[in-house]
Amino acid sequence: AHVRVVAMGPMADDQRRSKRSRFPGFLVTAVADEGETIVQGLEMLLGQYVQCSRESSGQPVFEKTNATPKGGFTGGKEPSPCFLYYWGDEDGEELEGWWFGEEVGGDMAV
Repeated sequence: AHVRVVAMGPMADDQRRSKRSRFPGFLVTAVADEGETIVQGLEMLLGQYVQCSRESSGQPVFEKTNATPKGGFTGGKEPSPCFLYYWGDEDGEELEGWWFGEEVGGDMAV
């Protein structure tokens, strides 16, 4: 099984200002081939992420919402916080890159 991250379209203002498009959010889904199972706990990462006002290492931070891919909202309890963020090389090159975590820069990240 693997995770698929799909951008939700560039913002019009950012396309005019920069050659590098920015995206207002992402949709994170899991894809399992026939016979594969989805890893337990992966559902915490799945969902819609929207850009929030925070930045990490000069890149925008995206926060998971309780919106569903088809425009509704998930029922039941509020989802655990989850962020998609970029971590620079301040802790070494091996940690540089995009991460999912309950908090930006926290110990619990994948």
